[in-house]
Amino acid sequence: MSKHGTIRRYTLIIEKIKRGQHPSFGDIKDYLYEHGFEVGDRTIQRDIEQIRYEFALEISYDRQKNG
Repeated sequence: MSKHGTIRRYTLIIEKIKRGQHPSFGDIKDYLYEHGFEVGDRTIQRDIEQIRYEFALEISYDRQKNG
């Protein structure tokens, strides 16, 4: 995948998290698919880890809200 594709995935993940009310992992995966990215679970996990590291964004899971 090109750097452009990776950055676009990061942008979509951040966008979904900002817009969604605690989106689940499945919601994020579906959102990426709607925008032309068919990626595996592990890729999304790595993307979220990289977003946390590269952009110093706090992304956390809320067990009560399941997202």
